[in-house]
Amino acid sequence: NIAEVLAMFILIVIGLPAPLIAIHLLWVNLITDSLPAIALGMQPKEDGIMNDKPRDPNEGVFAHGGTLLTFGYGFIITVAVIIAYFSCAWMNGVAGISNVKEFYLNNAVMLHQARTMAFTTLAIGELFHMLGMSDVRHSFVHVFKDKNYMMFIAFVLGILLQLLVIEVPGISDVFSTANLDYKEWLLTIGLSILPLVVHELVVLYNYIKNKNLSKKG
Repeated sequence: NIAEVLAMFILIVIGLPAPLIAIHLLWVNLITDSLPAIALGMQPKEDGIMNDKPRDPNEGVFAHGGTLLTFGYGFIITVAVIIAYFSCAWMNGVAGISNVKEFYLNNAVMLHQARTMAFTTLAIGELFHMLGMSDVRHSFVHVFKDKNYMMFIAFVLGILLQLLVIEVPGISDVFSTANLDYKEWLLTIGLSILPLVVHELVVLYNYIKNKNLSKKG
C-alpha cells in the first residue's frame, strides 16, 4: 500500500515515532484487500466501454493515466494520514516538528492517540477510496444505480470492524488503539473522505471539460 509506505517513510525520516505499528498495517491490508477487492471485481462494466479504442497489448498496466491515478490517490491518503497523526498534538496546543516529536516521545498516551487517528484515517480512507474506484469516470453515486450490494457490504463491514478494534475493550488492547472522542472522530472521518472528495472533483472537472469540447465541436 503506497500510503502506508509513504506515511511511515516521511515521518520516520523527519525523526518522529512511526505512525503505525505492525498489527495496524496487517489489519488495514486485511479489511481493504479482502471484501473490497471482491466488491470491485463484481462491479458492472462502465457504460460506453465498447466505444473505447483497443489497447496496445504491449502497454503496461499504468498506461493511460494509471500512474497518476495510483500514485496520486496514494499521495492524498498519505497526506490525510500525516495530518491525522499531527492533529493529536495540534489539538493539545503543540506545533512545529521538533515540538511534536518531543511531545510524542515524552507522552506515551498522546502517541497512542495519534497512532490511533492515523491508523483509522488510513483504514477508513481506503474504504472511501474503494467507492471512488468503483467507477473512475463517473460519480460514486453510480454504485447505487449499479446495485452492487457487495460494495455496500464491504464498506459497512469495514467501518464496523474498524470501530470494533478501536472502541471495544480487550480488542483495542490487542490492536494497541485508544478510544477517540467526538472531535477526533469528526476530524478522522473528514480526512478519510478526502480521496472520495478528490475523485468527485476530478469527475466534475472532466464532465465540464468534455461538455465544453462537445459544444465547440
